[in-house]
Amino acid sequence: MCIRDSNIAVQDAVAAANGAHFTPAPAGAEEVIWPSVAYQEWGGQTYMHIAGTEAPPGTESHAIFYIRRVGDCGSATWPTPSAVFVLDTTNTLSLDIDASQTSGKVAIAWSANTAFYGECDTCSPLEPWPGLGGLNQMDNDMYVQISTDAGATWQPRVNITKYPGESQDGFRAYADANVLIDSDDVVHVTWPARYWPANAVEDGQAGLFRNRIFTWNDVVQSVRTVHDANWDQEHCTPGAWNMQACKPQMSECNGRLYVIFVQYNDAPAGRLDDCACLLYTS
Repeated sequence: MCIRDSNIAVQDAVAAANGAHFTPAPAGAEEVIWPSVAYQEWGGQTYMHIAGTEAPPGTESHAIFYIRRVGDCGSATWPTPSAVFVLDTTNTLSLDIDASQTSGKVAIAWSANTAFYGECDTCSPLEPWPGLGGLNQMDNDMYVQISTDAGATWQPRVNITKYPGESQDGFRAYADANVLIDSDDVVHVTWPARYWPANAVEDGQAGLFRNRIFTWNDVVQSVRTVHDANWDQEHCTPGAWNMQACKPQMSECNGRLYVIFVQYNDAPAGRLDDCACLLYTS
């Protein structure tokens, strides 16, 4: 795999495929930012899979794009604009992609507004939600979409969480997503979700930092808790786009799965005063 050539090609391909540009972009042009890339060898062919998020100007929802490159560095072909696959629209930036090394399976995971605000359990609305003062960035389900033929075709996306409506206590996915296809070809999705009390928006509790980290796989197909950080800070805050425990990453070693993550302070251990600049947790 030609790392340097591929990195340059990622930028060129995404820009050419959807008319967008990577930074620096001409005035008025939309950007595709923070792409996630997975490399795959399958069926005698090589593939580079790319998922990225649109960064539109102003308060507009973001489109999530998928493209793939087929072939090695010397013979690779990039898609035409008609080959770009738009998965969803979302108001929060969180997506990840992984590709199997034993089959043609590819998986993309992301968070998007709960089905409560869409037209079906796999629909995300395009409009901002005035209840959160503009774009609804916090009230999200977790989604996954899987291909079994190296991205040529895709199964219907799956709403993993199907969180209940505003009138019930629960959790909401936010800001991070991680997907891993293990050596048994099982898709695992891991994400942090903030505690969401009933009537959270109405009662001003839509932005709590307390949360849990959850996981799901496409064999068991049930949501399980990895880590519980469902407590409150007393002296400082994790800051924007964070929760008590966040940035989870799953990996595999010797048949075991591991999840690493960032945690700000540790209430069960009596540590709540590790604060930087007297405001943000370390």
